[in-house]
Order: sequence, then C-alpha cells, then structure tokens
Amino acid sequence: GARVALPFFALATGAPLVQRWYAERASDPSRLYAASNLGSLLALIAYPLAIEPALRLAAQSSLWSVGYGLFAVMTLACIAAVPRAVDRPPSSPETVAASPAHAPHEGLRWVALAFVPSSLMLGVNTYLATDVAAIPLLWVAPLAIYLGSFVYVFARPPRAVTARTTAPFLGLLLLLFLFTAPHVTVGYLLGALHLALCALGCVIFHGELVRLRPEGRRLTAFYLALALGGALGGVFNSLVAPWLFHRVSEYPLTMALAVWLLPRAPPPPDPRERQAAFVRAMGMNPDAVLGLATTPRAKPYARALDGLVPLGVAALTVSLFHAAETARSPSVVRYGVPLMALVLLSVGRRSRLALGLVAIVAASHLDRSVLHESRTFYGVLRVEEDSLTRRFLHGTTLHGLQARAPAWRAEPLSYYDRRGPIGHFFEAMREPLRGGDVGVVGLGVGMLLAHAQDGQRWTYYELDAGVVRVAREYFTWSADARAPVRVVVGDARRALREDTRARYRLLVLDAFSSDAIPAHLVTREALGLYLRHLDARGVVAFHVTNRYVRLDDPLAALARDAGLVAMRGRGKVPGLEGSFMTTWVVMARRREHLDALARDDLWAPLDARPGALVWTDDHVDLLSALKNPLRR
Repeated sequence: GARVALPFFALATGAPLVQRWYAERASDPSRLYAASNLGSLLALIAYPLAIEPALRLAAQSSLWSVGYGLFAVMTLACIAAVPRAVDRPPSSPETVAASPAHAPHEGLRWVALAFVPSSLMLGVNTYLATDVAAIPLLWVAPLAIYLGSFVYVFARPPRAVTARTTAPFLGLLLLLFLFTAPHVTVGYLLGALHLALCALGCVIFHGELVRLRPEGRRLTAFYLALALGGALGGVFNSLVAPWLFHRVSEYPLTMALAVWLLPRAPPPPDPRERQAAFVRAMGMNPDAVLGLATTPRAKPYARALDGLVPLGVAALTVSLFHAAETARSPSVVRYGVPLMALVLLSVGRRSRLALGLVAIVAASHLDRSVLHESRTFYGVLRVEEDSLTRRFLHGTTLHGLQARAPAWRAEPLSYYDRRGPIGHFFEAMREPLRGGDVGVVGLGVGMLLAHAQDGQRWTYYELDAGVVRVAREYFTWSADARAPVRVVVGDARRALREDTRARYRLLVLDAFSSDAIPAHLVTREALGLYLRHLDARGVVAFHVTNRYVRLDDPLAALARDAGLVAMRGRGKVPGLEGSFMTTWVVMARRREHLDALARDDLWAPLDARPGALVWTDDHVDLLSALKNPLRR
C-alpha cells in the first residue's frame, strides 16, 4: 500500500492540475476531463481482454513504469507550456465583480450529485454479483458505464435535464426497486435493466454536474468536490454498508437518495401564464378577468403527509412481512403492495416518495422468515429452511444443505452425494485413505465429513469466519463426524506455508463453486505447496463444479507440468429441482495411486490439450476459462 500511495496521489491530482492550467489560458477544460475518462475506460476494457492474458506480472510492472515515466515527462512539458504568473495580467475589479457568486451550499450539492452515481454504480455491481449471477469480470460493466457517462457528458455542451430523461429514469427505478426485495431471484433481462438504470442515473447526475460547474478559479474546488463525492460513495458502499446492513440494502437506499436529489425538469409552458401576461399588459387584473389565480395556494396538510405517509408504508410493510410467515406470500408482493400505495400517495412529492422508499427498506429488515442472514467482507450469508432441508447460500450459490429428518440428517446431498463422483471416489478409495489425515480448503457446511472414516483427522481451511459460525450453529456435520475436526481460519496458502508439519493422504480444494474464483489456488506454485503437504501416497482433489468457469484445462495443464496423473469425475446428482452435473478432478504422483478409480464409470483420465496454458502466480488467464453464461 505504501508503494502504491505516492504514484496514485500523483496520478489522481494530475488531471485537475492540468485542467486548471488549461483553464488559465482561457480554454474550456471539459474535453480534457472527457479524454481522461476515455483513457480510463479503454484501460479498463483492455486489461482483462488483452494485457492480462498476454503479459506476466513482471512485464506489466515494467510497462507501468514506462507509462509512469512518460506521464512525468508530459507533466513537465505542460509546466513549461504554462505562462508564468508574472506574464498574466491581474484580474480587474470588473472581472471579479462579473464572476458568479459562490452559493453557500454549492459545494455540498456538487458532492451529493457526485455521490449518487458512484454509490449507484457500486450498488448495481454488488447487487448483480449477489442476487443475479456472480460472473467473473461482471464488475467491468457497471464501472465502464460509470466512466463512459463522464466521457459523454463532458464532451458535449452542458444541457439542463428534461422530462424525457427524468421520467424514464424514475419509472425504471421504481420498477427495479420492487425486485430488490430480499430472496427474489432475478434473471439476466432484469440484470440488463439494472445496468440501464445505472447508465441513466450516471448520465443525469453527471450531466447536472457539468451544467453547474463553475468557471476559472473555482474549477479546482469543483473537481475536488466531484472526486470527494465519488470517494464517499465508495466508502459508503464498501466500508460502511457491510457493517450496517446484513443484506445489500445500500442499493435501494441509493435509489431513494437518487429520487430525492434527481434534478427537476422545467415544467411545460402553461397557456394560462401567457394569457395572464397579456391581460396584465393591458393594465387589468388577471385574477379578475380570467377568474384564475396565477399562483396556486399550497395545501396546508401536504407537509404533514410527507412524514405520515412513510410511517404508514413502513407499518404496512412490517405487517405483510410478518403475515408471510404463515401465508407464504412472495417477497415481490410484500414489497409491491406498500410500494404501490406509496406511489399513489406521492404524486408530485419527491421528498415523500424518497422517505417512503427508505421506510420500506428499513421495515423489510424485520422479516423473520429466514433463520440467519449476515454479511461479511466476502458476501451475504443466508440460512433458509423448508419442511425437507436446511440450506446455506452464499449470495446465489448453494454452499451446502442438510436434511431435517433425523433418519436422513447424516446423508450427504447435492455435490457430495454418494451417487455422485466424489461419493464414488470415497467408496473406491476407502482402503488407500484408511488412517490417513484429510485436509480441505473451503468449509461450506462441512458436508464432506459424511465420508470421514474412523482413525482419520480432518483439517479445514476457511477464509471467512462467518462461514465457520454458520456451519457450527446451524448444521451438525462437524458435531456428527466420525473423525476429529480442526478448522483454521485464514487464507489456505498462507496457512499451509506456516503449518510445515501437516501431512495429508487427501487434500481437497473445495473453494471454486462460488463463482468468485480464487485463482491463486490453481497455480504452479500452489500445486507445489500442496504436494509438499501430501504423504507418499497422497491425492489432491479439486471440486470444479461451476456455473461460469471451466477449470478442467488449467488443471490438466498443471498436472502435466508437474508430472502428475490426473482423472476427472463427472456425473449427475439428484437435487431439489432435478438432477445437475457436478465435476471433480483428482491428481496423484503415480498411476497406481488412482487404480481404484480406473474401473469406475464416472471417472476417466484427464489429459491436457496441446498448448494449454499453465497458470502461475504472475500469469493467470481467467478469461480463457469462462463459459457462456447463457448456457447452463
């Protein structure tokens, strides 16, 4: 962090500084800001598509150093091109007097307008990854939209917002607010609509910032406020929200803030105003002649309703969520009824609508239909229960479950079913694994312990302490295991490096099903570490069932590179909504160590295809391993 801080500070402050110099030469610096963000957008797209697959970290570091040096040279050239202060005529009193006055709260408005799109972009990103699909590199889309909006609004003349832009944004926001209800599974179409909402919001709020930007000497303060608002949005979503909320509540709350701060479009021209002006020009009273008041009187009860309506909506939401415990009404209904009432009672009252949205979000946190819900740095953890099973979900990914009936409680399900590849593996390898210690990276709920034998010792390595609490408090796999269980909390590679005495007959890597792929666990250096912790007959197994990433080829290339024998197990296992395919890969030093699997119909040798890339700590090409996300 210390080595990155100084270059980051220099790069971050360079853009406002150069634009200030540019403005001193009586030129509009807006296009420079557009060009700066265009460069950021191109770099964002180029890195995962071209730079990371083609260059190792050492080459990337050298290239970055060259670019940083070029930045320093160009900055010095700009300094030389800027006229000296003594050559510039001092500002005349008339010029100073003609400059626009500085409004007391203008800076706060700049910060607020910059906060909303920053928080909206991060909220959309977290919501998509948590409730839609945790597709690797999906975060590029919201960030590209965010940067692209800067390019769009700063490269064109500033324009005031119109009803043509605010009305679609407000309508789409209210529709999508409905689908941020907890436990609502949304698809790719709604995911695309959330990205469209992000795009509209960024263009509207950044466009309003362009329209309000000052001239000349106050330009630096403007860009500072813009940067501060963006940074505060990042702090709120990344640091404050995970501490305050146990679900992704910051996204709907930012929607409510966007409703409150949404720039108001000018009202359409009223023909009565033109008539009143004509009558007034004739020297007559418009009220007397036209019989119409030119300024409508404010209704005295409107402000009182601004506070009463949100309270009533909150009470309705709480009652619906509590009634759902017996009625089993969908979350969309529990959100939709209060939202419909709020919209009908908030026509023309933005503040009332915004407060009502906040009230719905707050009231939904009193939902008691879920056994456990918490949020850690690594995501949202949720435990659900029905009449048959208790399930643990990490975002949208099922991380384990257990039958509720006592007769079936010890029976492994889903990925670890005895009829699936890993079940066949433990059955075929019963004798080779007898008495040997087992290590597992990735705890889940500990369902793999259903295959433990007497005389073994099991060690789990789990990164998230929240997962450990869920596994111990809501599931009994660890308590019912036939072998003693030890759990080490922390990064698996670091823990294995420190635990030099650990020797395993079987080491299982079960950390790839959550779609946030820890690529550092499937590199040449990582495999070398695993082999040092295996005994002479040891086997390393990888659970690679994944919706969006295919790790078979990288693992086959690793096995060939290390001189190991690899086999892949693929088979359908029964699930709650039909059978699904699960995939495992195992490696051993010698072929005879896997002879027991040779006769199993779910297992077959895994050979690396020609030219398959070996992943290393300084070169991982995750893009090449992505599946088509539209195919399941």
